[in-house]
Amino acid sequence: MKAFLEREKGRGTDAPTVSVIIPVYNVSSCLWRCLDSVLSQTYRNMEIILVDDGSTDDSGEICDAFAARDGRIKVLHQENGGLSAARNAGLEMMSGEYVTFIDSDDYVNRKYVEILTACAVSGDLDLVISGSVKFPDGTEPCMDKTDAAEEGPVLYTARETAEQMMYRRITMYAHGRLYRSRLFEKIRFPIGKFFEDIPTTWQVLKQADSIAYIKRPLYYYRQRMGSIVRDGNVHHRMDQVSFVKRIVDEVREDAVLYQAAVFRYFFALMDVYAQMGGEKRRYQGERAFLEAEIKKYRNAVLRNTKGDIGIRGLAALAYLSPAFLRRAAQRGQKIKQAECRLLNRCRCGNLL
Repeated sequence: MKAFLEREKGRGTDAPTVSVIIPVYNVSSCLWRCLDSVLSQTYRNMEIILVDDGSTDDSGEICDAFAARDGRIKVLHQENGGLSAARNAGLEMMSGEYVTFIDSDDYVNRKYVEILTACAVSGDLDLVISGSVKFPDGTEPCMDKTDAAEEGPVLYTARETAEQMMYRRITMYAHGRLYRSRLFEKIRFPIGKFFEDIPTTWQVLKQADSIAYIKRPLYYYRQRMGSIVRDGNVHHRMDQVSFVKRIVDEVREDAVLYQAAVFRYFFALMDVYAQMGGEKRRYQGERAFLEAEIKKYRNAVLRNTKGDIGIRGLAALAYLSPAFLRRAAQRGQKIKQAECRLLNRCRCGNLL
């Protein structure tokens, strides 16, 4: 990788073009930080595609202002169609050999594109996945002093990557990774759905022959109230359940992947179940479905020693009353959120 970086410094625009697609919708308070981080990239040969998805705040004007500053920026203003529609519009516009997605409320390390591109080119890879760090809105992301900055990439097959994703050791987000652009020749994000990254990432994996994971956190993921991922709407979150169930059905003949997919499916079931209140008349159909599926898969999850102990604990609790299980799941979510905040403070050295 170091040899590639030295070589590219002297090649200028001969380096492969990277398309950076940034969907934008009502994020004027975060957008400046995101775009500043992209324009400050050490890797220069980029086309930056900003898709203003019908913003009603100043986001569209901010996009135009940045485009006036840098000729690499292209701005598309369109009617609001959602995150998938915005990303798809960017895919239609791109011309780079590689493509990466950055969400407009997040930002990236100044070497994000350089490091991922160096890895992709030197290893002739189809997909390079970056480590990421989450931080609550209103705070700053802090890196562990031993954040694996010097560790090299880990090479995976598509099947190995899929297993890692099913166990949630690697995320299924579309952002924070560099793709060979041809992977998207026949793939687009599903319109009108939530958790659209899951089916899209799964389809991309099936097209990729060579994959690397870089542990170093180069992508800074802002956890913002009101964002799609933090949306507590049960009907919206059921899309996650449906998408993962399709994966479970698809890999049924592969014992290793099936075991992993069932684990990821059980997590999705519990994630939605925890959002439900105690009023039994609300979400009756969804509640009955979730409880039946939890009961169906709890034993397989409990016996899967590869999986996270917390999820396995919930599988054990699933043998008790549904109400108790739901409260345990809700408490588990709160503990995870608190752990995230605590870890961020520890990394920053803000604790005695």
